[in-house]
Amino acid sequence: QFWLDHVTEAQSFWSVLTHSWVKGAGYYITPALALIVLGIRLRKGGTAAEWTLAAFLMAAFAVSLWQVRGATFSVPLAAIALAAWVGAWRQQIAVTPSRKIMLRMAMVWLVSLNVAWSAAALAASTALGIKDAASAAKSTATCERAADYAQLAAQPPTTVLAVSNLGSPILLRTAHRVLAGPYHRNVAGNLLTLDALMGTTAQARTVIRDNAIGLVAICRENAETPLLTEAAPASFL
Repeated sequence: QFWLDHVTEAQSFWSVLTHSWVKGAGYYITPALALIVLGIRLRKGGTAAEWTLAAFLMAAFAVSLWQVRGATFSVPLAAIALAAWVGAWRQQIAVTPSRKIMLRMAMVWLVSLNVAWSAAALAASTALGIKDAASAAKSTATCERAADYAQLAAQPPTTVLAVSNLGSPILLRTAHRVLAGPYHRNVAGNLLTLDALMGTTAQARTVIRDNAIGLVAICRENAETPLLTEAAPASFL
């Protein structure tokens, strides 16, 4: 609930639309468009290569609906189908050149660009004054610069108790160790950190003592901090 459910690449289609619909445009629109284009071609009798591409694209797109990490495959596969679509229009211009066909090809080329949909979604959100949850969190997030860790780095090396978002930069920017980090196999460390930060002060002291923790590092506006404090307002954090 407090860690795995918030891993970006593991979010579902509905979660992405709810929390970061601007990013969702870049994940889903071109693969969906490519499936439509391929579907039309297959209805007319597609080649073996087109059937194979369609099968892989459908599988990757289905995975991306379950977890957005599938878009890593569906977007590049979509580019193959959409590039062929643009190529077909270029060929048509070569055979029967006209301004109308050229405009259609330009439109096909534009809608085939993944970045065009991302830019359009961002422009729409800005024009409408709408901020999705991910953008809002990013705009207020701190402790992402090297300078933010200068004071911590100056302390003698020890084990630091901090939210998982800070784990990697603490390891990178300082000589300290950490219990938690954004690694899904670090189950014990992440759970200990949640127990300490979301439990009572007495529970936190027990974790601190048992794990020889020398420092507690807090970044108030990092997205993970309010997530945990809102869920446990009377906790150590």
